[in-house]
Amino acid sequence: MKCANCGAEIKVGSVFCSECGKEAQIVLDYNVLEEDYLKVLLDEEQQQTRPTSQTDQTAKKRGSKKKKNSRWYIWVAVVCVVLLIGVVVTFFAIQKSHENSFAYQYEQGVSLVKERNYTKALTYFEAAAALEPHDVEVRLQIAQIHLQRKEYSAAEQALRKALAEDQQNKQTIQLLLELYEEQKKYDEIRSLSEEITDASLKQLFAAYTVAPPVFSPESGKYAEELKIEIDAAAQDTIYYTMDGSDPVKNGVPYTGEISLEDEGSYVIRAAVCDERGFYSPVESGEYEIEFIAPDMAVTNPSPGTYHDSVEITIHVPDGMRAYYTWDDVDPTTDSQLYTEPLSLPEGNHILAIVLVDSHGLKSPVARYNYIYQPE
Repeated sequence: MKCANCGAEIKVGSVFCSECGKEAQIVLDYNVLEEDYLKVLLDEEQQQTRPTSQTDQTAKKRGSKKKKNSRWYIWVAVVCVVLLIGVVVTFFAIQKSHENSFAYQYEQGVSLVKERNYTKALTYFEAAAALEPHDVEVRLQIAQIHLQRKEYSAAEQALRKALAEDQQNKQTIQLLLELYEEQKKYDEIRSLSEEITDASLKQLFAAYTVAPPVFSPESGKYAEELKIEIDAAAQDTIYYTMDGSDPVKNGVPYTGEISLEDEGSYVIRAAVCDERGFYSPVESGEYEIEFIAPDMAVTNPSPGTYHDSVEITIHVPDGMRAYYTWDDVDPTTDSQLYTEPLSLPEGNHILAIVLVDSHGLKSPVARYNYIYQPE
């Protein structure tokens, strides 16, 4: 600071000027730079104290806008997170719903079969079968895929499960027949045929049906010995029994006529086996043989009185013998055997005749009165 009177420098803290002794009046040093600096300070002070200035309003607007933008971003982020959580939850809910939906699993399998993606289709069908164990259609789908891949054991298992649920399902039986035919499992085909009782479904086995044997002569009651013939296709084998047992299990091969020579009842059971080992239904021939004793013998000429010599002929049917006596005694097999016409002896005679057939049956004794009186 300087003295206002003499301009000398006044020491800090002094009350009087050390040069002129006047009371110190402080005059601040001044220069242009200091003035500019003071103006700047004043301007800044004015700006700070201006409450409604345009700068403050602009700054406030910018601050407010920034805050609003910041809040919008936060809300957008929150909404996005909520939506994302909703999408994830919905996705897993749908997945869980599909896992528990038989219709979805089945339809996916069908669609994949059309695309020939059998491996993946099988996965869906098996999932569907686990949801509906009694559904036949899904079992058939599984079986067809296994058949396509020649996985016969798995195919049979699926078809057997389907058949257990519905024995009237035609497609199930057809697929089983195809499976067994492919593997030449004819025993299984025969067994399957026995399981099926519906007449309309029996027609599915037509290709595996063998015509039954034919007996000749037909069953019936006969009074003579019989020669039974059994016919079938030339390439097939006939098995038969005569004790009433099953010819499929116990039969002997038929090689020629079966002779029935004695009286009695006979039951011949027979079945035909083709080259594949399929048997026909068992047929039976039932025969009763009861021999009939011969009728009385007939002679020629007729009984009567003759005056000229005559020869008497006895009619003897084929397979029989005639025995005779002239003295009215009943003939036996020890009596005279008729071999040629008899000369009528002179006098009055009773010709007694008996016929004996091949079975030893005897006719009633015939008695004819012949009288020969020569003139």
